[in-house]
Amino acid sequence: MAQSGGNWYEHGYEGADREREKRELGGGPKRWWLTAGSAKQAIFIDDSPFSCHEHQWKVADSKFPVFGTCISQISQEVCPGCANKAVQKAEYVGHLTIVDVDGYVTKDGKEVKYELVEFCPKTKAMNKLKLKKQAKGSLIGEVCVITRADKDSPNTGDDFEFKQPAKMDKLYKLVSYRGKNLSEMITKANGHGDEAVKMRKFLAHNFQIPETGLIPEEIPAFNYMRLHEPLSPADFRKATAGAIAYAGSNFGKGNSSGPANGSGEASSDDVPF
Repeated sequence: MAQSGGNWYEHGYEGADREREKRELGGGPKRWWLTAGSAKQAIFIDDSPFSCHEHQWKVADSKFPVFGTCISQISQEVCPGCANKAVQKAEYVGHLTIVDVDGYVTKDGKEVKYELVEFCPKTKAMNKLKLKKQAKGSLIGEVCVITRADKDSPNTGDDFEFKQPAKMDKLYKLVSYRGKNLSEMITKANGHGDEAVKMRKFLAHNFQIPETGLIPEEIPAFNYMRLHEPLSPADFRKATAGAIAYAGSNFGKGNSSGPANGSGEASSDDVPF
């Protein structure tokens, strides 16, 4: 018997247009995630976290979680994440932009370094970062070794050792996002024609850049307001319909910006900036 409660089909081309736009805008940044007993180098692009209450859940056989902003405080309906027993209880999470300096090696042997990823600390790690910022004045542009001592430590890591300022002009030429060089994308977006319009739309969705005019040649922070925009109750129900209960700490065998190097130590190589 057919189930009621929502359409599983659409007439016309609007649905195809929406799906195409989703693919063009991308799935958002990867998240920084450390294995227990490891450390890696990162560079902070901003140091004032964008924070919200966030659910996470597992779908099918994915080894990585799905995240969604809790809507309990903004919706007259019950938040589907709060109502679904397979979805983890919402936690207060900060969002920052960092460069993964050490990177990772893909399954086919390709080395990925200097990738822009999202650093998502919870309260314990945020409090430690707050103290570091108060002591230094600013964390922006600083090379930092982030350590996750053991399995009981936050999977983002919660020990921060700031080494030295990075040469941001050189770093700008090195960083990538979703497999593409950032400076080349900005150059294309600052051009003319349909490709420039498409690239600017992609960058404006993912990063804090001006909607019009020249895009500065610098590393922007992620566009948290768009990337973490709450779903409608109906869309949230659809997103969590296939949620499977899990132990969140068991997700993955590396970090979400790629497989861990497994050494348990940050790279001792000098960073080229």
